[in-house]
Amino acid sequence: MFVKICGITNVEDALQAFEAGADALGLVFADSSRQIDLDTAQLIRKAVPQAKLIGVFDKSNPASAIDRAIQAGCLDSIQLHDANQELIESFAGVVPVIRAVPFTSETLASHSDANNPILVDGTKPGSGISYDLRPLQEVEGPLIIAGGLTPLNVSETIRLTKAYGVDVSSGVCRSARQKDHAKVSAFIRLAKTTVV
Repeated sequence: MFVKICGITNVEDALQAFEAGADALGLVFADSSRQIDLDTAQLIRKAVPQAKLIGVFDKSNPASAIDRAIQAGCLDSIQLHDANQELIESFAGVVPVIRAVPFTSETLASHSDANNPILVDGTKPGSGISYDLRPLQEVEGPLIIAGGLTPLNVSETIRLTKAYGVDVSSGVCRSARQKDHAKVSAFIRLAKTTVV
C-alpha cells in the first residue's frame, strides 16, 4: 500500500512522517494554507534525503514555476491537479507525474491505464471533505484515494476501493501547517496493515 502524507510544511513533520513509514511526502506549491516555497522544500530535501518528495501543483502555478521547482532538485515527482494533457506530457519526460482529478463520473470513466495511477480527490481538492467511494469500485486502473481520509476510515476505504494508495493531509493535522504525529503514525500503520 502506497501512503502519501501531504501538506508537509516543515522539517520536523517531514522527518516524523518518513520515520513512521510514509512512502512519499507531499509539498504543496499550489495556492493553499499549506503552500511552501522552494527554500523550505530544499530544507526538507536536505533533512530527509531518502524521502520521496512530490510537488503538488495546480492551475495557479505557471509551467515556468513548475519547471523551476523541478530544476531546483528537491522533487522526485510532481502531482498535477486539473492539468491538460499537453502540460502533463511536457513534464512526463522529466519526472514522474501523478495526474490528480476531482471525483466525477467523467474523470473516472477515462481512467484505464494499468501502469499509471491517478489520484482521485473530492469535488473540491484539498478540502478534506469525504465523498461516496462506491463508484470507485468500478474503476479498472490503479487509484490513489484522497479527500476526507483519517485514521478512523482509512482501513474501510482501502477495503472498499482496493486502492493502490492513499493520500492524507488535513485528516492528520493539528493545525493547518502542523501535523499531529500520533495521527500520522496511526494512519500509516493502519493503511499498511489493512488486508483486502
